[in-house]
Amino acid sequence: MSKFYIYQEFKEGIPTKEKVIETRDKIIEYLVSYNKNSPLSPSVIFGSTAWALDKKNYDSFTRRSDVDIAVFMTHEDFSHHAIQSQEMLKEFCSNLSLETRVPIEITEVGGPKNMYAMPVICPSTGDHFKLLQRRFSNMGYKNFRKKLEVDKGARIDDLNWYIKKIFDDHHRWLKRMHGSGNLKISNNENATKILESVAKLENFPDHFLRKVFGIKNILPYPDTKKNVRKLFFEMPYQWKLRDKLITPFSEIFASSSYYDNLINDSDHIYEDVYYKRLEDIVGNILENISDVGREIYLRGLNNDNGLEVVKIPKGSFVVILNHYTPDSDSDGTCNVGKLEEDFTNKQIRTDTFNCGYLKWVKDPINPSLGWFTFESYFDYYSLKKCDEELYNELKSAYINKDKKVLRKYYKRFVDDALNPKYSRVKSLKGKIKSI
Repeated sequence: MSKFYIYQEFKEGIPTKEKVIETRDKIIEYLVSYNKNSPLSPSVIFGSTAWALDKKNYDSFTRRSDVDIAVFMTHEDFSHHAIQSQEMLKEFCSNLSLETRVPIEITEVGGPKNMYAMPVICPSTGDHFKLLQRRFSNMGYKNFRKKLEVDKGARIDDLNWYIKKIFDDHHRWLKRMHGSGNLKISNNENATKILESVAKLENFPDHFLRKVFGIKNILPYPDTKKNVRKLFFEMPYQWKLRDKLITPFSEIFASSSYYDNLINDSDHIYEDVYYKRLEDIVGNILENISDVGREIYLRGLNNDNGLEVVKIPKGSFVVILNHYTPDSDSDGTCNVGKLEEDFTNKQIRTDTFNCGYLKWVKDPINPSLGWFTFESYFDYYSLKKCDEELYNELKSAYINKDKKVLRKYYKRFVDDALNPKYSRVKSLKGKIKSI
């Protein structure tokens, strides 16, 4: 989590990005020997500085970033030796943080058989470990890789728990402080606590979106802030959540940039000026988080329906290819329909074709050229918007049960639908006759 600094810390010198990397590398070096002698499973770094091990992701962190360490523990690990070993790690990190002034956070991660027994890990952090294992397979992430599998309902519960914690524990307290005139940070004995809570509010949009993208199974790789925000702003489909939250989230992101510029460009700023600008930033974050809270609770953006992404809107014409299995007499057939409700990865309902259960749906790689690929029960399909002319032509063949025409159109579209450049079709290999 990125940190806000009181003026004294600012004058003493905020760590540079190079110092953050130096701290990370010293921790990695220490963990090599620590993991050999510890009775615990290997401990690892994670978070933004972990992604920066790949130079392509050097912009994944800032000089305000902390270094995160995950310690894998189960109830069986709470032996005297294990606790003593962990205390040694905490002492090392405490001394290193004092030396480099870079915050270091240690997180205990529970075992895969008992996700919600203490200690715990949230699903989005589990997703993060899976992605790190994919990139850095030799760094011990395999111990965290089984993201403590949870179903969609548990993910939504986790999202709501996180929302409640942010707004009950941090937002409400800061609003109360603001209402009583005690949010002034200069000469405030609660300044450090205030800034810690503000940092949690600042990070809310990114953590919220990671959890949402995990629920929708569209978390980007790597799951850096840059990639998460890019997906949020550039989602090619209708999305109620983005429409309602894009303005306050943008304001919060802008406040982060404003503070980064403040500490990067102001070597000789006076204390009163520093706090004035910092308090403006804090006020803007607090105001926009309040707007976020209203949208989430009043408009129900914290439940499955509120999170839904409309891939193709109601009333659109679609062409549907039904791919046959390898042992079938033909490759497949074609159908068309007019959507009677939004296509959102849950089900498909048209005037000619209904599918109330979708086992999985793969979005096209290129939304303008590709096809949606999905499985329903034991059948595999491709789907794409079409024009009314094609709809009328194929609907006539469908009504007349003209299998010859429907198969002709299947052959016309199938190469396009199964083009791996535009559509995600790897999961169909060996399961349908056309691949």
